[in-house]
Amino acid sequence: MLSMLTSALLMVVIGADGPFNFNTVEPNPTDGDQRVPDIWTLSLNYRSPRFIMVEIPGKGRRLVWYMRYYIINNSGKPRQVIPKFTLVTDKGDVFEDIILPSAQKAVVMREDPTRPLHNSVTIAKDNVPVTPTEGHPLEVHGIAFWEGGEKLMNAKSFEIFVTGLSNGYVKVEGDGKTATEPEMLRKTLRLPFTKPGDIFNPDAKEIRISGSPSWIYR
Repeated sequence: MLSMLTSALLMVVIGADGPFNFNTVEPNPTDGDQRVPDIWTLSLNYRSPRFIMVEIPGKGRRLVWYMRYYIINNSGKPRQVIPKFTLVTDKGDVFEDIILPSAQKAVVMREDPTRPLHNSVTIAKDNVPVTPTEGHPLEVHGIAFWEGGEKLMNAKSFEIFVTGLSNGYVKVEGDGKTATEPEMLRKTLRLPFTKPGDIFNPDAKEIRISGSPSWIYR
């Protein structure tokens, strides 16, 4: 017997429902950069997260979340990126991005069948090329996935923390009172969102940016 959540989510339209605009976050400097020699940071262009119902081998039909993005490199040299997208809800639930080949195929067909998308592993195989000073930017397109079931759908707001777009990191020493190891903080992009809809009538169009993106060390 289908749960009430599953029954509601089966009503989600799987077909394309129009494009969302990409939002651009430039590689702005932030406090802590001055402690990193030869620091570089790449631009991220992203769409607000969406969700789609797909068949996952061994799990059946599941609702998964995804976010499309592309990276532009104006740092002067080719850079390898190993991105990580961590989604944290207003209730403190944490979801790391995962690789879902079946969902990736479905999203490509929904969004743009002519454009291949990298996942968080394949995007690291080749360096992101330097965009020329003239002409069109060289875009490297990717996609991040999360699977969180009711916990994710129940969230009213959430943040996505993106690492791997910069070589920036700082080491934070302990206070000397404990034997804890020094903590490594990485330059991270914080993207805040709201999701005012309810779990029984999900609509990805309701997911909206709720504030200004920011670069932090985390």
